[in-house]
Amino acid sequence: MKNFTLKFLTLIVIIFSIFSCSKDPDGIYFKEETLVALKNSVTYSEIESDILNLINKHRNSLGLNPVSPLDIISSGSSNHTYLYD
Repeated sequence: MKNFTLKFLTLIVIIFSIFSCSKDPDGIYFKEETLVALKNSVTYSEIESDILNLINKHRNSLGLNPVSPLDIISSGSSNHTYLYD
């Protein structure tokens, strides 16, 4: 019985390790022309820029690297917001 349990657990570990990592793309990679188009189409309001500047000022005081806006995220969130206005 002990031998069966050990073999069963080994089999479970092997199956889990084979199927747990997906080789499918996760969708976070974009073509360069898509990123350039987004860069040209995304604009930030004055308050958005002020908030980013305040965050970076605080991060700088803590010795952290500044953050920059992600146009792909901004574009998606703007489209989502305008869709439900």
